[in-house]
Amino acid sequence: MSAGTVSTERSSRRPSWRTVETVTPYLLLVPSLLLMVGLLGYPLLQLVLVSFQEFTREQFFTRETIYNGVDNYRAIITPEFGRVLVRTMVTLVAMVAGTMIVGTSIALLLQRLGKFMRTLVSVGMLFAWAMPPLAATVVWKWMFNSQYGFITWLVGFVGIDLRGDNSVLFSGPKVLVAVTLIVIWQAVPFVALTLYAGLTQISRELYEAAEMDGAGFWRCFTQVTVPMLKPVFMLVITLSVIWDFRLFSQVWVFNRGGPNGESLLLGSYSYFASFVQYDFGQGSAVAVITVLILLAVTAYYVRQMVRSGETS
Repeated sequence: MSAGTVSTERSSRRPSWRTVETVTPYLLLVPSLLLMVGLLGYPLLQLVLVSFQEFTREQFFTRETIYNGVDNYRAIITPEFGRVLVRTMVTLVAMVAGTMIVGTSIALLLQRLGKFMRTLVSVGMLFAWAMPPLAATVVWKWMFNSQYGFITWLVGFVGIDLRGDNSVLFSGPKVLVAVTLIVIWQAVPFVALTLYAGLTQISRELYEAAEMDGAGFWRCFTQVTVPMLKPVFMLVITLSVIWDFRLFSQVWVFNRGGPNGESLLLGSYSYFASFVQYDFGQGSAVAVITVLILLAVTAYYVRQMVRSGETS
C-alpha cells in the first residue's frame, strides 16, 4: 500500500470542517439542556405522577403511594373550577391588554421626551420593576385600606365609596381589579423599555415618508411602528401571558383568594387545593391543566413570532 493511499484513508476518517460546524452548536447546548431537564423536567414529572395519586395529608405523613387513575381530574371538573378558569382568562386578558396599552403609550412618550426627563422616567420605572411582588402587594393593600388608604381616599372624590362594607376586600371582582392594577404597575416598565429600545431602531426616514404622504400620528403608528415592531410586540405579549397566567403572589397576599374564593385564579386555586384543603393530588391535577393551557397559548405565540421573523 502506497503512502498516498494511507494518507487518503486517514483524511477520510477525519470529520470534515462542515460536519464540525454542524455538530458543535448542539454539543454546546447539551450542558444547558441537561441542567434544564434536572431543574424543570424532574419536578414536572413528579407533578404529573402526583396528579394520578390519592395524595392527602394522611399519605403525606405515611408516604404511602396510592394511584387512583384520573379520579383527581374528574373531581376537579366542577362548576367551581369552570368559574376559576373563566375568571383567570378574563383577568389575564385585562392584565395583558392593560400592560400593552400603558407600556406602548409610555414607550412613545419616551421617544418624544428630552434626555433628562427620559432618564428620570426610566429610572422611576426601574424602581417599580425592581420592587419584589410581595412587598409591592403589601403596599398596594395598604393604599386600598378601607379607613386610611390613599386610593380609597382618592376615588372618593369621584363618587366611588370603598369604605366600610364597600371595602375592596369584601368583593371578589374588586380584589381582581386591584390585583390587575398591581400587575400592570409592575409589568409596564419592562414592556415600555423594551418597546422604546425597538423604537430607537426604526429609521426616522420611514416616518418622514409617511408624513409626506399625509399620514398623521395614528396612521404612522399603525402603518410604520406596529409592522416594524411586530416581533417585539409578539415577544412582550408572550412573556406577559406566561407571567400573568401563573400569577400567585399578588392574589394570595392581597386577600388569600377571598372573599369565599371569589378571587382565586388557577395558580392560587392549585395552592388552595394543595395546602389549604390538603389534597395534593387534586392540586397537582389543577397545576398540570394549567401547564397544558399555558403550553398551548405559548406555542401559538411562538409560532406567530417565527412566522413574523420568516416574513420579515
